[in-house]
Amino acid sequence: MFKKLSNILNNLGHRPAKKFYRSKVDQSGFDFLHLIDRWEEIVGERLIKRTIPLKNQNGILVILTSHPAIGQQLSFMEEQVKKRIAEVFPNLKGKIKSIRYQMNSSFFEKKIEESKKRKVTSSSPEIFHPYSPEYRQYKKEADEIFFDIEDEEVKKSLTSLYIQGKHLN
Repeated sequence: MFKKLSNILNNLGHRPAKKFYRSKVDQSGFDFLHLIDRWEEIVGERLIKRTIPLKNQNGILVILTSHPAIGQQLSFMEEQVKKRIAEVFPNLKGKIKSIRYQMNSSFFEKKIEESKKRKVTSSSPEIFHPYSPEYRQYKKEADEIFFDIEDEEVKKSLTSLYIQGKHLN
């Protein structure tokens, strides 16, 4: 019969290595991406433009800021932020012991862009299959409309825009 490799290694006296990865969902079932998605509810419209949660590790929430003054301002509001997080995410009540702030404007901009892309991707409508009758009909219409365009890249882009526009209406 087959045996698990871990059982064989344990029998030989080998101890398993620690896992160096962490799941996005922690032990309590909390997904950190939900915190990022609902960050505006917690800090408000003004601070959402200047802050973003970076990580939550060992009860320390690290918030990335675009300017050191923002981190200093938030440090005075730490208890309010923790209270608001507990209101929005009751399963995190008491689990965030402190908040730290990091300032890195270029990294901040990168994280904000990633967050925006993820929101657009998750909220965008489903793309239908290219072999569906609806898609084929729109493709045929677009080919008839744009038949005189010689640049294939432009033609392809216009066709794609036409199909998306028809699909959304």
